[in-house]
Amino acid sequence: MPYSIEPMPAQVERELIDELARCNTATIGHFENGGFLPTSFMPVIAGQRIAGTVVTIQTPPLDSVLVHYAISGARPGDVLVIARGGETDHACWGGTTALAAKLAGVSGAIIDGPTTDVADQLSAAMPCWGRGTSPLTTKKLGLGGGLNVPVEIGGVVIRPGDAILADDNGVFISSPWRVAEITSEALARQARKPATVEQLQAGVKLGDLSGADAIVRRGLEAQGKTPPW
Repeated sequence: MPYSIEPMPAQVERELIDELARCNTATIGHFENGGFLPTSFMPVIAGQRIAGTVVTIQTPPLDSVLVHYAISGARPGDVLVIARGGETDHACWGGTTALAAKLAGVSGAIIDGPTTDVADQLSAAMPCWGRGTSPLTTKKLGLGGGLNVPVEIGGVVIRPGDAILADDNGVFISSPWRVAEITSEALARQARKPATVEQLQAGVKLGDLSGADAIVRRGLEAQGKTPPW
């Protein structure tokens, strides 16, 4: 496989990233269906949240050279998204890469595969999402690969320069021109949540608040049935 090395993408505006970082992926999941990575992606360090600009890496399954190369050129605010051709046994990310990325100012890493050196990753405090852990690691084989090329993970096409949000609930990717729209809706929904909690605690039924009770009642009445409540 030859190398395909493209320029670093323009970074998403800082104000947009800051707004995205205030959102929960689960809130976005209430009104968006696309852009979410598979549920098997889990954070190595629980309780962290990142938002930033995507830098994509496409590596041959057993090779780590391009991961190291990408970290050398990474900028503060970048999030490395590493596609690995579906290989799930070898870890291309561990304690040394986590530390190097942290020192470069990288906001986080998303690995389509396992990671390793969990204790060292915790020590480096470098946010990372992956698919479990493995003692097997990739090697510096020099087999080629792509940097800042479109990649596909779990049916989601990810492009360099996309915006990304990751938290304990999952990973969400958006085109940069949709970030303002998505954050506006998510933050509005999150702002309404305290009132919902207050009403529930005051005894209001969830079905009344959400409208679900009315929907079921109309459905039953259309069938000539009497709702039980």
